[in-house]
Amino acid sequence: MAKRNNVAVVETNETVTEEQAVAAVLDFISKAKEKVEGMKLTTKSAKIRAFNAEGLTRSQIAHLMGIRYQHVRNVLIAPVKKAEEKAVEAANEAVAA
Repeated sequence: MAKRNNVAVVETNETVTEEQAVAAVLDFISKAKEKVEGMKLTTKSAKIRAFNAEGLTRSQIAHLMGIRYQHVRNVLIAPVKKAEEKAVEAANEAVAA
């Protein structure tokens, strides 16, 4: 199984329609959104990093959060601050518990 554009592609002879592919991507995004919202992150930067960790593209993150692509890019290329790192770790521990 390969993974392209956030959709698992099974190497078979089955034909997948465009509607099925779109539905799979939307399902993937909604599951990622539920997971990130469950983390109770307080900053936009933390949410952006969490969405990125879930496998969403920069464009998908920007669209989902209603922010510009450039903001997402700037957050993802900047080093993570210690305080934010601790907040993300605490949120992940809370979800795991």
